[in-house]
Amino acid sequence: MVQPPFKEYHFIDLDGNRTGQIREWAGSRGDVFTYEGDCNIILPEKVFPRADYDKYERALCLLDPTTSTFLGRCSAAGKMRSVEIFLNFMIMDINMNVLRHDPGSVEQFRSLA
Repeated sequence: MVQPPFKEYHFIDLDGNRTGQIREWAGSRGDVFTYEGDCNIILPEKVFPRADYDKYERALCLLDPTTSTFLGRCSAAGKMRSVEIFLNFMIMDINMNVLRHDPGSVEQFRSLA
């Protein structure tokens, strides 16, 4: 358990089924907020403003992007000085994007067996 515990949990997904499932799991908890939509809009408008540096409010943002469209917003979050971001980069996704632009630059992974 994290001490002190988080005061709020915010979940954003484009898929309404996923946000609905989170709402179901959360039940009547008043500290869980779910948003269906684009994180590029929701994070800066609804979530990040809740982490006011001058009031010693902080945020931990765990991102699992399926595209690189959020990366421009990371710099805005960094300038707030109150948001820490953990960004999940999937190797498969990185390789697919590199392959699309420069197939010769990707080293092939081989089984060690």
